[in-house]
Amino acid sequence: MTDRQPPARAPRPGGRTPQAAGVGRPPRGRAEATAKAAKPKGAAPKAATGPRTSAKNAAATGTAYPSRRPRPTRPSTAAPPPVSAVYRRRRLVAVLGALVIVAGLAFALARLTAPAPAPSTTAIVTPSVVAPPPTAAATSTLGTLPAIKSTSASAIDWRLIRSLTDLPAAVQCRDNVTPITIPASGSTPAAVACASKLADDETLYFWYAGTPDERYRAITAAMAKMKYVHAGPNWVAGGMVTATMGRIGGDVYQ
Repeated sequence: MTDRQPPARAPRPGGRTPQAAGVGRPPRGRAEATAKAAKPKGAAPKAATGPRTSAKNAAATGTAYPSRRPRPTRPSTAAPPPVSAVYRRRRLVAVLGALVIVAGLAFALARLTAPAPAPSTTAIVTPSVVAPPPTAAATSTLGTLPAIKSTSASAIDWRLIRSLTDLPAAVQCRDNVTPITIPASGSTPAAVACASKLADDETLYFWYAGTPDERYRAITAAMAKMKYVHAGPNWVAGGMVTATMGRIGGDVYQ
């Protein structure tokens, strides 16, 4: 063997410089420790290297990294949209509701502050045409009437009764029901049937009895058909439901 060494090779373009013969490469960890130990204290830290950024991003953010914050948008110069029909409808409903509430409060306040009405007095009805008083004779040429069982005050104003047609108004027949007129038949006189307010809307039959003979015929016909019979100076009433017949009153025959 000889002491001659082979000639050194030329470095490759773009490659690393070959190390001299006999010089060993230090371990990687030891080289980094050596570099840190050789670095003087108080030196400025090495600038971090990162991905290349444009000058525009660096000027906007002050860093080399792109900004992740959303960019502000320019205000729109377009005209604001018109008010929708739904908004106008809601506003109209709110205004109407407020008006209704105000009107209700005003009405309640007016009722609370209104003076109390004066007590009403019932007017006394005076008939324009008064019926003649009944005949004083208590007996009829047709026969004798049965005995009267009892007598009570009557709400029927006999002065208003001059014929059969006056009975519905005198006994206060209901306006929503037309009185029924029953024609005369043989010895039975004509009658009127209706729901009387004086008898709590009970349907009663009424006869006109202006003379003792008419009174006899009416009471006889009523006792033959009705369960309860009452009579006044010139009228006769018959019913089938209530014995008292409300405020009809008069002489009770049956």
